[in-house]
Amino acid sequence: LLKRSARLDSLTGLPLRHGLEEEFSRFRAQARQLGKKTVLMMIDVDHFKQFNDRYGHWRGDEVIRMLAEIAIEAAAPDPEAFATHIGGDDFCIVTSPEMVDEIGAGCVERFDARVAKHYDDDDIRRGHIATRSRTGEQQQFEIMTLTAVAATAEAADMEHFGQLFQVLAELKVHTKGMASSNYFKDRRRDHGWS
Repeated sequence: LLKRSARLDSLTGLPLRHGLEEEFSRFRAQARQLGKKTVLMMIDVDHFKQFNDRYGHWRGDEVIRMLAEIAIEAAAPDPEAFATHIGGDDFCIVTSPEMVDEIGAGCVERFDARVAKHYDDDDIRRGHIATRSRTGEQQQFEIMTLTAVAATAEAADMEHFGQLFQVLAELKVHTKGMASSNYFKDRRRDHGWS
C-alpha cells in the first residue's frame, strides 16, 4: 500500500488529508493512461462520538488505529491503492472500480469482526451504551457500525475534486440511516450539476 505523503498521522501512520487531492490526481492520470477509471472510497464510524464520550479518548484512539489497520488490510489486494486519514474517524482509499467492491466489503467485514473487543462486555450484552447528553439527559446509542461509500471520478458532469466529496457526503447520509454496517457505491453517471 503506497504511503507517498511526507505528512503522516502520528496516530495511524497513514498520510494526512493534505496530500489526498494530489495523490488522487496522480492515481487518476496513471489509470487514464491505461484506459481505466478511478474511485474514491470513504469510511467512517457511526456512533464514534458517543463511544468517545462513554470510554474516553484513549479507547477512541484504539478504534482509530483499528480503522487504519482495516483500511490497509482491505486495500492490500490493490498494490496501487492509496489510503489516507482525513481526520477523526474518516478515512479515504483511492482505488480502481475493479477493486472497490472487494475493498468496501472487506472494510465492513473486518470492522464488524473486531468492533466488540473495544467495548466492555456488559455493553456488548446490552447491545448499546448509555451516556449523558450535554443537557444531562441519559441516552442510549447502538454499538458502532461502519459506513463505507464510494464514487467514481469519471461521471460525465464531475468537474472537480470537491464534487467527489459532495457525492460521498450524500451517500454517507443515505447509508448511515441503515441499522448495520454497510458499503454503498454511487452508480450515477450524471448528478444534475450541468
